[in-house]
Amino acid sequence: ASEASGHPVSIQHLSASWTKGIEVEGIRVDSPPGFDEPLATIKRLHVKLDLKALLGGRIDAAAEVESPWITFIKDAEGRTNTEGAPGTKPAPPTTAPPPEGKDEGTPDDALPRVRLRIRNGVVRAFTAANSVPQEVRGLDADLEFDPRGATRLALQAIAARAAPGGEDAKVTIEALLPAKGQGDVRVDVPELDLGRVARVIECASGLCDLKGMVAVSIRGKAEPGPAYNAFLALAALQLVSFALAVTIAAAI
Repeated sequence: ASEASGHPVSIQHLSASWTKGIEVEGIRVDSPPGFDEPLATIKRLHVKLDLKALLGGRIDAAAEVESPWITFIKDAEGRTNTEGAPGTKPAPPTTAPPPEGKDEGTPDDALPRVRLRIRNGVVRAFTAANSVPQEVRGLDADLEFDPRGATRLALQAIAARAAPGGEDAKVTIEALLPAKGQGDVRVDVPELDLGRVARVIECASGLCDLKGMVAVSIRGKAEPGPAYNAFLALAALQLVSFALAVTIAAAI
């Protein structure tokens, strides 16, 4: 489990079958020594691969994540509790020359079909200098990527105490993008103070020094290209694959 996630992983219950997939309850990913709280806990995780599609050379994966709780911590020495996790170290430079010819993108048949559902997620971040965490809670997300159909995304979350006056701010994102042609995108971000969610954003995405007020309301059209499709599919598949790897490693 340590090799899969970069941190010690424990589970309370595991069940698996060829028809129902793998279900895990009570997942805990510990922080490195010196940090009091775990990096992440998940109440329930269910991962399923379509075996018929897999035998046909295609990937069709679905994952459900219930009550994920992620806590980012930075101590007085500047260490973070994510050290050792996948993606926290820069990739080594490569000297291989770029491929010649025009990039035609990834063929649709080579892209995986991925469905990801997250319910009641919480992301927290705090430092040794400020023990009051910044928090995004009530995170619900549904993502479905079908290279021969459409991409669907529905996300909502509460940025705690981030609105003017210290009230909560609700963020919603909805998108329906067909494989070909234009789709609909809707983004609603009420007025919120970036400084009150800066640590969460910095830990989750690497962006830092965010300040000021922001409000966004978008109703528009979008047409995804091949590069976008490949990026979104592989990003979603990476989440499913990581969850599956942690699950298998914890069971060994």
